[in-house]
Amino acid sequence: MKKIIVTYDGSEPAKRAVEGAKSLQGCFDCDVVLYSIVEDISTGFASHIKTDSDSRYMAESRQQQKDQLDKIYSWLKAVADAFPNPDKVVTRVEMGQIGPQIVEHAEKEGCDCIVVGSRDIGAFKKLFKGSVSEYVASKAKCSVYIVRDI
Repeated sequence: MKKIIVTYDGSEPAKRAVEGAKSLQGCFDCDVVLYSIVEDISTGFASHIKTDSDSRYMAESRQQQKDQLDKIYSWLKAVADAFPNPDKVVTRVEMGQIGPQIVEHAEKEGCDCIVVGSRDIGAFKKLFKGSVSEYVASKAKCSVYIVRDI
């Protein structure tokens, strides 16, 4: 294993995924892409903008997302420094739809394995929102390591 990607959003499942990625790096001395995605709130919304207040709302939302991105970079730096070999960890933050972004970025980076956490979101939420880990496992072209809460 030469390169892995692990997603991080500060949640407990993401923290478990990072611990799994640390173990993999400790065993294989692989490169790590520490990846975070901010869901793009404007997806599908731009075509519905009708008034100046809608435009102002979008501008404010974009600024909030930028502030969130800056905060996430700080988190990722601290998380990256805790890896066995932090010099082999790079951080990436992007906006988009979480599941598809993970799969696309892993392929673009040439990763051998995607590490994701898993949470029990319940059948109702899974029906309407879906599970990121299930999406990634079904769509990825590389191996997927799903770290579960035991």
